[in-house]
Amino acid sequence: MKFLETIAQKLVPLNKLNRALPTSPATILLHNPSLSTNAIFLTPPHVEIFTQATSKALSSDRSVSSLLLDLRVPTSNIDETLHFAGAYASNHLARNSHFLIVTDHDDPITSAISEGLMRSLSKEIGYKGITVNCVEVKGDDKRSDLLNYESVKFFLSNESSFITGQSLIVGDGSSNSNSNSNSNSNIVVTGAARGIGFETAKVLAMQADCKTLLMVDHPAMESTLEASKQEIEVLTNGKVEVTSLSADVTCPDTASKMLENLKSSTVDALVHAAGVTRDKTLKRMKLDVYKQCMDINFHAVRNIDDHLLANNMYSENARITCLASTSGVAGNFGQTNYAASKSGLIGYAKWRAVNTPNVTVSGAQRAKLRPLRRPQGGSASIKPSAAGKPSAAESRAQRKGGWLGGSLPLHNPNNFHTSIFFKTNPHFPQVNCVAPGFIQTPMTDNLPVAGRIVVPRFLTNLKCMGKPIDVATTIKFLSKPNSGVKGKVLRICGGLLLGK
Repeated sequence: MKFLETIAQKLVPLNKLNRALPTSPATILLHNPSLSTNAIFLTPPHVEIFTQATSKALSSDRSVSSLLLDLRVPTSNIDETLHFAGAYASNHLARNSHFLIVTDHDDPITSAISEGLMRSLSKEIGYKGITVNCVEVKGDDKRSDLLNYESVKFFLSNESSFITGQSLIVGDGSSNSNSNSNSNSNIVVTGAARGIGFETAKVLAMQADCKTLLMVDHPAMESTLEASKQEIEVLTNGKVEVTSLSADVTCPDTASKMLENLKSSTVDALVHAAGVTRDKTLKRMKLDVYKQCMDINFHAVRNIDDHLLANNMYSENARITCLASTSGVAGNFGQTNYAASKSGLIGYAKWRAVNTPNVTVSGAQRAKLRPLRRPQGGSASIKPSAAGKPSAAESRAQRKGGWLGGSLPLHNPNNFHTSIFFKTNPHFPQVNCVAPGFIQTPMTDNLPVAGRIVVPRFLTNLKCMGKPIDVATTIKFLSKPNSGVKGKVLRICGGLLLGK
C-alpha cells in the first residue's frame, strides 16, 4: 500500500503549504473605494491601500502575500470591484498567500455575491496553495480598523493555511482593551494523548498567558498521555503546570475527577477532542456500537460541560471548542453513527449560541447549585413512557437536576438543558466547532489507500492533506474570547466542498 502512495506522490505530488509564521509583517493591499483620505493615514506602515486607479502604477510582475477586500460599506460598482480584486488575486498573489473578503452581515446581497465568487475562485487558484475566504461582520461601525480583528488576522496568517472556500460570521472581533478578559490561563483538552488533541494541547500551552493545562484521555492511552505531558513540559520550560488524567469521558465520575484536578482554577478554554469511529453500514450496525460512538463523541461532551457549569467552573469569557467533522456536515458512507454524533456537536454549538442566559446569580442562589448526578440504577433503568409524557422516573430525575449519562432519550430534550444550572449560571461559555476534513492522523492512516491517494489530490482545492497543526491553530483562534465567533462551525478541509 505504501508503494502505491509513493508512486502517486511521484506522478501527482501533493501541494506543500507554508505553515511557518512570517518573521516580518506581510504586505496587505486594502481595496475600498469609499475609504476616506483620513483612513489612509491611520493605516499601519506595512499596509498599502489602493484602488483600481492607483494599482495601475504597480509593476505587473509584483507578487503580493495577502489581499484584504473591504466591502463593509455598500458600493454601486460591486461587479467591477469583485472582478478587479479577484483578477488581481489570480495574477499577483504569491504561492501560499491569502485573500480575504470582508462584508457586512446586514447586507445579505453583497455577502452572497462575494461568497459565490470566493468559493469559485478558491477552486481556480487553490493549486498554488492560495486560500480564499469570506468574513461577514455583525455589529460593526463600518469604520473600525479591520487589522485589529482577530478573525482578519487569523485568515491572513499562515495559521489558516488549510482553510479555504469558507464563509464565517463574526461579531465585533476587534481587540478588547481588557487584557485580563482575553487570557487563556487555564486550559482543558480531552483526547490529548496523540493526534489532533495532543497538537492542540501543545499549541495552547505555548501561549504566553497559559498557566495550567489539564490533559485527559482514556486509561488505555495512559503511557502515551504521560509521554505527551512530559513533551509539553519540556516545550514550555516548566512554565505551565501540566496535569494528566486517565479517564473514560463516558464514565459518570470523569467530570468529578476533572474538578479535582482543576482544584480552584476556573476553565478559560475547553477543547473536546476525544472521539472514535465505529464504521459500518447502518443495516449491519448493532445498537450498542451505534450508541458507543454517540456516547463518546457527543453525549460525553454535553455531560462534562453541564457538570463544570453546575459547579461554576467556567471563567467569565470561557470558550468551548468541539471537534466535529466534515462527515457531520456532508455525511459519509458507513459512518451514520459518526456523522450523527459530529452533526450533533454542530447543533449543540448553535443551541448554546441562542440559549445563553443573561442573568446575575446571587450568593444564595449559587449556594443552592449542586452537581449533576445520574439517577439511581443508571440511565438504562429509566424508560420514557409510551403515552408521550415523561415517566415518573424521568420526572423525578429531571427535578433532581438532570442526567449525567446523556444517552437516554428524553421526552423533551429542552427539559434537560433548561435546568437550574443553565438558567442561573453567570459564566455561560460560548461553544464553537471545527470540522476537519482529510487530516493526516492515525485515524486517516487506517483508511483505504485509494482514498488517501484520490481525495487530497483531486477532491480538495489545495491539493494536499491537512495536518493536526492546522486544526490546533484554528482551535487557538476560536478559543480567544475576542475572536467574535459564536455558535459557528469552521471547516478545516482544504476546500473539500461537500455537503451544505
